[in-house]
Amino acid sequence: MEAETGRHHSEFDDQPAVAYTPAPEWQTPEDVEPVNGELPGPPTAVSPARSFSEAPAVRPHTEDRAEHTQIIQAVPAQHGPQQVAQPQPRHNPQQQWGQPSGQPAQWGAPRQPATPAAAPRRAPEAAARRSEQSSPQVAVQRGPARPQRSAPRADEADQYRRTGAPMQAAYAGIQQELLETAGDDRSQVANTGWRGAANSLGLKLAPGKKERARREVYRRIRAPKDAMYSIAVLTLKGGAGKTTVTAALGQVFSKVRADGVIAVDADPDAGDLAMRTEVHPQNLSMVELLEPDNDLTQRDFVQRYLSVTDADLQVLASGWRPDSDRVLIPEDITDIHEIASHYYSMLLWDGDKALNSPLVRTVLEKSNALVLLVEASAPGAAKAGQAIDWLRFHGFEGLLARTVVLVNETTANTRLDLKALMSVLARQQLKMHHIPYDKHLDEGMSIDLAKLNAKTRRAFEDLAALLADDFVIPQPPAPYAAAS
Repeated sequence: MEAETGRHHSEFDDQPAVAYTPAPEWQTPEDVEPVNGELPGPPTAVSPARSFSEAPAVRPHTEDRAEHTQIIQAVPAQHGPQQVAQPQPRHNPQQQWGQPSGQPAQWGAPRQPATPAAAPRRAPEAAARRSEQSSPQVAVQRGPARPQRSAPRADEADQYRRTGAPMQAAYAGIQQELLETAGDDRSQVANTGWRGAANSLGLKLAPGKKERARREVYRRIRAPKDAMYSIAVLTLKGGAGKTTVTAALGQVFSKVRADGVIAVDADPDAGDLAMRTEVHPQNLSMVELLEPDNDLTQRDFVQRYLSVTDADLQVLASGWRPDSDRVLIPEDITDIHEIASHYYSMLLWDGDKALNSPLVRTVLEKSNALVLLVEASAPGAAKAGQAIDWLRFHGFEGLLARTVVLVNETTANTRLDLKALMSVLARQQLKMHHIPYDKHLDEGMSIDLAKLNAKTRRAFEDLAALLADDFVIPQPPAPYAAAS
């Protein structure tokens, strides 16, 4: 046959010829066009001798519906009896260009895109037949390119979070370890007494029992609050030291808390709170503050009308003047309370002794607690009983639950038995406290906490802690006294 045809005998001549009929609208490898400037990668090798009965069932891939994949059937040379190629199973899209396991590699590195100066892609007829014989089908990706995966969404990131893990578990654990390893370096040292004097020389002695108790009082005074807390200081008898107690108590709160404490002189009859604390350099007061044209949108604007003590207590004078007819009215108390609630943590009212006046009623309505002063005398105790009855009769039972009955010694020679007086007042089921006599308080001038006796200073600190206990744990209304 070689002599008759003049063609060289090939190894493919002894094999039966198989004709592959292309499916409608399918393409041959020569008609494949480059995608995005690159030719499709190597095809997946499939054995041509596999029968249709051996082909596994093809599962639909719902996630690849948007992609269009075409199977290209290659048609070898037409010689011998024709045999229609059987359909082949669809390959895994995840391994579209990979090498099937169990078969030798048939392709090298991916082809690079052809340049305009390169040779034509079509090969000689013999090479095309060998390529078609060894690779009967080619998978071509059609349709839009697969978009790049974006950053994981919040719900996808949550699936890696451990269930029930606290958000600050790492910080809490590290902080606890640091505190435990600190040891004695974080232990408290004494600041007062002979222990404090020894520590000033380089020692590190722990505080004694009295100093630890005083630090506990300071901790109670620094109790947190949800809003501004107002305390009214009232009495029914003049000369009981109402303004003196307001000035000293306000400075204790401002010194220990340091979060903004203001004291307001709400006495319409020439109150002297500024004299007992600090006088304003320009004699500005509540009257000038409440003028209609003032801009009170910032704390600095309000601060211009206040005087400040060494303990950082802000003081607002009443503004009473002998040459003016301007007097305080209930609306002034409401406006001052509204302004102070935006810029201060605590407010102390230095009120009047006339409980029936509308001004005092407004002060009581704007107060969260009450300090009811009792002069250390028989008339003073009687006036305190009348004030308690008035509060209960006029609907201030809730305020009485946060009221402290304060016995104040205004003279050095008190003839009344204080223990008997405290016992009588304790039957009203109210909180009781006592302020001892102090020469510095009896001077009648500005009060300096550093000049007070240690006993008097501790008494004011205990009073502040007693009032601060109601910041977090409000007391229930006090019950009525049983009828005798």
